[in-house]
Amino acid sequence: MKQGWVHKINGATIGEDMEKAPDLHQFWLSCLFALAPLILLAYLTGLYIWVDRENDFVTLKTRNYSELVAQELGKHAARIQEQLRTWARDPALRQAFRQGDAKAMGAEEQRLAGRIPLAIRVRLVPLERHVEGKTDIPDLSMAGLDLVHRAQQERATTPVEAHLVGQDGMHLAIAAPVLDENQEGVLGVIHVTLPMAMLPFLQNEGPHWGQLHFQQEVEIEVATLDLQSHSSAPNASPNFWVNVPGTSLRVAAWITPTSLLAPRLLMITLGGFLLTMSLIAFLLRLLLNRLERSLAADYAGLRAMIEDAANTWPIRKIHCRLAETQPLIEAIRPLLIGLAAVRRRVQMEQATAANPPAASSPGFEPADLELGEVSPLADEPPASPNP
Repeated sequence: MKQGWVHKINGATIGEDMEKAPDLHQFWLSCLFALAPLILLAYLTGLYIWVDRENDFVTLKTRNYSELVAQELGKHAARIQEQLRTWARDPALRQAFRQGDAKAMGAEEQRLAGRIPLAIRVRLVPLERHVEGKTDIPDLSMAGLDLVHRAQQERATTPVEAHLVGQDGMHLAIAAPVLDENQEGVLGVIHVTLPMAMLPFLQNEGPHWGQLHFQQEVEIEVATLDLQSHSSAPNASPNFWVNVPGTSLRVAAWITPTSLLAPRLLMITLGGFLLTMSLIAFLLRLLLNRLERSLAADYAGLRAMIEDAANTWPIRKIHCRLAETQPLIEAIRPLLIGLAAVRRRVQMEQATAANPPAASSPGFEPADLELGEVSPLADEPPASPNP
């Protein structure tokens, strides 16, 4: 079996056993396959940046909201503390503590309770005894007694704190000492019970919010106040918290970071990637069609030049649509002009050989026969010279 031949000339491969050269359609597919990982990488990078900024935005927004809640609640607590300090300087209240008359102290409790909105009960607790509640209002718990003791020992208004956390009757409480006129001796303690409704509702729903809950830190323990039945605090430690001024409470926040593998984000990323690749494929196809038409026009011009040379016609000049094919046309045109000239000479020699001039013709010598000029448009060889 005859083996084919292959040579390389100036970097170009010529020969018989040559692989099929890739066409423009394969070039189009190669471009798409080359662009696909780059486009996908760009989408994943954009997704990562978006998720990072989204998490920062949620954290910042949640922190700002937590600080606003803590600030407003702190202002409310400060007003109550100031109210208790004003009461502690009331001469009538001092007189009631000195007299120790239960009826008079009961009347004072009723009078003072109306001055604090939402107050469940105001208790005037003498130092000698513990006044027990007579209604369904929660009695002083161990935490309440400890609060009264601290107000007496520290001789200052206590912070607002939560009592009976996680139990029926959970409430807020605050206590303030009533000092004598010399601010030296403690006559008694004012204990105020407040409802949990005093705490504002914490927004825990929405795509741009962390989960918020009130917490109370007592010594080394932290208790979470689950005020919303539909939302319980996570078991993990909060991402951050904001202390509420004038209270033992804090606003704790749990941030659930957006995941890169969230199905919603993956679907959006995949959809964007496919849409982008479809658009790129469409644009590349438009460019490819235009390139194919330009190449077809330039190839048609080249074939016309070859036909001119084959028919020994004048070689026309071709203006290429593609700048890349113009040098090739300009390089081939002189070769075709030379080829056409040779072909004309051969045709003339063949015509002369087929119709030799008569030897007996007067004044004719074979040596005087010359090949005349042939017009590129001539269909017949030139006539012999007259004798």
